[in-house]
Amino acid sequence: MRNILFILLFCSKICFSQTYFAHAENNVVTSVIVASSDVISKYSGIWIQVGTQTQLYCGIGDTLVGTVIISKRPYPSWTLNGLQWNAPITKPDGDYSWSESQQKWIIGIH
Repeated sequence: MRNILFILLFCSKICFSQTYFAHAENNVVTSVIVASSDVISKYSGIWIQVGTQTQLYCGIGDTLVGTVIISKRPYPSWTLNGLQWNAPITKPDGDYSWSESQQKWIIGIH
């Protein structure tokens, strides 16, 4: 029982001392890793703490603008307006999906 308690305490210390960090090159997220702040301080480049502790979530290909993360562009034809990606044509009301090849909204989920 004593060994199990030691293992639980050891594991919880490791888990709670580490967090998620995103690495960005040219303001684009290139990797997301779990590490302690001490480990990250040894690496060069732009690293930003992300995850549940910061309420910042990201993935590879997302764009870093200051301390804001913008999701990856969903389609090449979409443009960024503020912090949101917009299709070239406004989505109509209802159940529509974007067709990049046809450059229009198609009824139903594709």
